[in-house]
Amino acid sequence: MSWAADRKGSQLEDRAYALAGLFGVYIAVKYEEEERASNRLQVAILKEYNDHSIFAWSPRQRTGHGSVLANYPSDFRDCNDLLRQDPSAAFINVCLDAKTNIEDHESFQVTSEKGIEIWLPVTGCFSIQKYHIQAKLACCRESGNGEPITLNLVAVSSTDDSLFFREFDPLFQTSVPKAFS
Repeated sequence: MSWAADRKGSQLEDRAYALAGLFGVYIAVKYEEEERASNRLQVAILKEYNDHSIFAWSPRQRTGHGSVLANYPSDFRDCNDLLRQDPSAAFINVCLDAKTNIEDHESFQVTSEKGIEIWLPVTGCFSIQKYHIQAKLACCRESGNGEPITLNLVAVSSTDDSLFFREFDPLFQTSVPKAFS
């Protein structure tokens, strides 16, 4: 995806349609849907491949929270050094129950009701207003000594800790490692 980050098309959705062919997935062409095409592309990729790097995009200039899927291929601009890892190998040192949980949840589930279901090792903390977690992905940076990339997530509501949004708040992202260590 990082390869397409700076590519341009006459329509916003053209990049998603071109990438569908490169990834060997099919998405119907629907013009005037803009970033929705990029989301549909990522869902098609998730259904075909068990590759956590699809979630490792950079939220640049965003605040608050939102989808774990990127809105545009340009969100993958800083991802050219990502290395995919086998989930069972990546998580075995992070979580003692990883082998059992990964065998039970070998791939993603994309559902219309809940969105994307995936098993990931997490660490969490409660703040005054929100329940935050850091989810570890089965991918790393070439220069990162094999350390898994983490996603900062926040619960949709204080009464439901099974649904999460991606957290873009820069204060949360810079303070989390201390809170979770």
